[in-house]
Amino acid sequence: MEDQFHSQLESKFFEYLLARGYSRDSITFEPRLGTNFRPDFAVNDPSIGLRLAYFEVRGLMDDATRNRSLQQLRRYATEAREVGASFYVVTPAKEPTDTEPFDFLFVNDKSELEALPRELFPTYRSLSSDVIATRKVQVETSRERTKDTFQIVCWVIAVVVIVLGIADFVCDQKTIELVDTTRLTLLGIAVALIVIPFAQKFKILGVEYERLDKARDRDSKS
Repeated sequence: MEDQFHSQLESKFFEYLLARGYSRDSITFEPRLGTNFRPDFAVNDPSIGLRLAYFEVRGLMDDATRNRSLQQLRRYATEAREVGASFYVVTPAKEPTDTEPFDFLFVNDKSELEALPRELFPTYRSLSSDVIATRKVQVETSRERTKDTFQIVCWVIAVVVIVLGIADFVCDQKTIELVDTTRLTLLGIAVALIVIPFAQKFKILGVEYERLDKARDRDSKS
């Protein structure tokens, strides 16, 4: 990866991440984001297939660069699918030390750039834990919404079946065949086509929740 860097500053930031405990496998240089964007760096959790943070490296930070960087990070946030991912601007420190050569800005909850004290720069474990926790909440919310929708669909199907049963009974008294074998088969197929997507979604969400749970346990033990 090192031979791909465009500047010594990018190379130095890569080494900084390694020194802070980020593994080489977790760092991607100029990852593709959407169809038009390539942030300078992204940090990933390969075990869950999610990106945890994005970084733009800047050689200086004047007002114009700050505004341009903020707009760029906002576009990244719109394109990124990971809820809970963090977005940073990295610049050479105004008062560098041997272990802390960078200053950091991050996009806060108000979508504004805010200075981040060097001592609060996140570890890989904390980034992973935050994204996993946020993603778990999102999955659980999706599961509950799917469950509620499925219950409504089941009630609608039950009402339709009851109405058809009553209508068939009434028609039978008048020797009118309302529901024959073919129509009953088609009705069963229609119900199956409605139910199967819900079952598939429950399965997918369950697998992802379990995967996130295992990743959380891994982080808690590391």
